[in-house]
Amino acid sequence: MLNNNNCREIKGLKEEEILVLLKSQENIFTCIYQKHKSYCLNFLKQKGASKEEAYDIYQDAVIVLYEKSKVLDFKLTCSFQTYLISICYNKLKTKWGSKENKMTIPIDISIEDSYTDWYDDEETEIKEKLDKIKIALDELKRNADNCHERLRLFYYEKLSNSEIAKTLNLKNANVVKNLIGRCKEVLKKMVGVI
Repeated sequence: MLNNNNCREIKGLKEEEILVLLKSQENIFTCIYQKHKSYCLNFLKQKGASKEEAYDIYQDAVIVLYEKSKVLDFKLTCSFQTYLISICYNKLKTKWGSKENKMTIPIDISIEDSYTDWYDDEETEIKEKLDKIKIALDELKRNADNCHERLRLFYYEKLSNSEIAKTLNLKNANVVKNLIGRCKEVLKKMVGVI
């Protein structure tokens, strides 16, 4: 087991940089395991898991991360902590859902909880992502292709494809569906998702 001195080399590095090190240095994995262990175990216990269940689920989550990290094209789109918590959350839901009495897990995660609990150390990263999305949406507004309006009507106004076709004087719902699909792809490219 490594002590904290051996983990200093990753302190201050971005998640992507740590992932690169993780692919080549096994000791980095131990640092990640230790760093997020108590947070994940506490999260699981707060959501109703026993101490043993929490430990088993965390072990499974860590194995998933380890296996994924060895895949050459694996990219991390969030922090290691968020990635591990989401695996733990899904495994806990599956575990509770598979019991004979079909108990539902007492999980109550709101968007606010997600930002305050899971992203404590990443407030700047979130702000940067939100700013990037905002800039992309503003750019879409300025484009003459009407993507911003189509996406606004579909997501914000919650209009059906037929209603959008009438509103924007388009041929039919299928045309709207194709155009919205293209607009989503454009937005993803602008934000850097694809």
